[in-house]
Amino acid sequence: MPPAAFAVVDADDALPAIAAAKSVAPASIEITPSAATGVLATGAVLLVVAHIVAVGFGPGSDIDSATGLGRVLHLNGERNAPALFSTALLLLAALCFALWARAAIAGPGGRRMWRLLAVLFVFLAVDEYFSVHERLSAPLRALFDLHGTVLHYAWIVPYALGVAVLAALFLPIYLRLPRRLQVRLGLAAALYLGGVFGMQGVGALMLGTDGEDSTGYAIASTVEEALELAGLVLLIDTQLRHLATLPHGARLQLAPEPRR
Repeated sequence: MPPAAFAVVDADDALPAIAAAKSVAPASIEITPSAATGVLATGAVLLVVAHIVAVGFGPGSDIDSATGLGRVLHLNGERNAPALFSTALLLLAALCFALWARAAIAGPGGRRMWRLLAVLFVFLAVDEYFSVHERLSAPLRALFDLHGTVLHYAWIVPYALGVAVLAALFLPIYLRLPRRLQVRLGLAAALYLGGVFGMQGVGALMLGTDGEDSTGYAIASTVEEALELAGLVLLIDTQLRHLATLPHGARLQLAPEPRR
């Protein structure tokens, strides 16, 4: 065996190597707001197209019975691919609101509002996936005799009241935001709420007059879900773009476990 080799290195010569090792950048993944929005928008469009294809086959058709496309791809379904995607969008929006709170956008009052919105969007994500709101409709519809009316989906009433209260609380913060941010947030809210309340009411009327299997109801429900997805994607795009304008941007960092 060859003799073991030892090398004596001068401490001054080792310092540059040590410094270089310490200066190595941490592993990171960077993504621009436009790239993130592009991915989310593409996913939303694909789901809407898939829903249209599934609805076109019709519930109970041979293809639907063989593949289960109606259940898996229907935008109004529970615990399926579109519901999971919408839930992910709501959770991402909640995370962005939490980052806005961390950055104290619009001052201390804004921080409290963004925290509240983050919590509310987490609730909406749970509601979206498990359809909690749908379970309110039957008792409220029976209580107020709303069968066949624009309020057939009676959960709209308490949720609309909640939105009105939230809007009143949010207005002072909203008016302090930059004009561009006001426009984009307002448009995102209009799209989302237009789907949730507006097209939901249209769908209720179609349901009362033509039935659940009618073309009119299918179109109304598709437009409703498409508006909701568009509103969420625009909201997240607005959140990410504003975070990117902050002096240090936004960063999620994995910290090492504390030593015990």
